[in-house]
Amino acid sequence: MIFAEEVLSPEMRQLLFSTPGELNMQTGEAARLVLEREFRCLRAEAEEQRIGYQLVMRGALERILLILRRNAVSTPSSFALPGESATSLPIRQALVYLQHHFREPLSLMEVARHAGLSPHYFSECFHKATGQTFQRYVQDLRVRFAHTLLGVSQLPVTVICSSAGFTSLAHFERVFKRRFGVSPRAYQQGCAKTSA
Repeated sequence: MIFAEEVLSPEMRQLLFSTPGELNMQTGEAARLVLEREFRCLRAEAEEQRIGYQLVMRGALERILLILRRNAVSTPSSFALPGESATSLPIRQALVYLQHHFREPLSLMEVARHAGLSPHYFSECFHKATGQTFQRYVQDLRVRFAHTLLGVSQLPVTVICSSAGFTSLAHFERVFKRRFGVSPRAYQQGCAKTSA
């Protein structure tokens, strides 16, 4: 499910994004049934587009996210940085920022400013904390997101490419093939055959 963060109320954003660590969802049968009902509501409203459909969709989305959050189990953060230092918090904040904005055009300078560090110092600290350059890390987020979309949808590869934040289809295809050993189209076709 992809949506702009801006559709969420400030209270919902705080609830979802303030918890350190990663959240894993474990829903029981009752929650699953409610989630299915809310997803059906989302789909019907999107298709019918009656008066006020956007408000109904926003409400359904927030109910879905709230149910998932209530059933979430916090696990150790992939943002946890070895050895606390003065730069741990800014880098952790940058990592969270990247998780939320990787599909948008990003520059090291912009993210460094968000973290409150100079670009050069941010780059050094980021590499030390993650073991990757800033560009490699962002590219990895994008290609993993695209991989997930290709596996569960029949959206055109060009749409998935831009949805994941890539600006060049040729570059996306090279990165994807290098990472997964198969072209995006071939991967998507293989997933479609498996699920059929």
